Amino acid sequence: WLKSGAEAAWKREQRGSLAMIKCILVVNNQGKARLLRFYNDQPMDRQKHILQSIYRLVSTRADENCCCFVEDESLFGPDHKIIYRHFPTLY
Repeated sequence: WLKSGAEAAWKREQRGSLAMIKCILVVNNQGKARLLRFYNDQPMDRQKHILQSIYRLVSTRADENCCCFVEDESLFGPDHKIIYRHFPTLY
């Protein structure tokens, strides 16, 4: 039993889309976006919602006792993780 080429390509695409980077966000301490890059088409209001939700999740976590991974299924669906890094600020 062999799969057709189109079906096999669709399956590869579906597996690949689960493991791909959805977006890159660089945000300052006040929540202002310094860099936004989405790798799939998202409407502007959805981008703002994602930015605000991720900032709210990450900014409330303590660095000392938390890892750098957060899960929120409402943003990108199941099996997706938000990976973040806090950098020290220079004044």
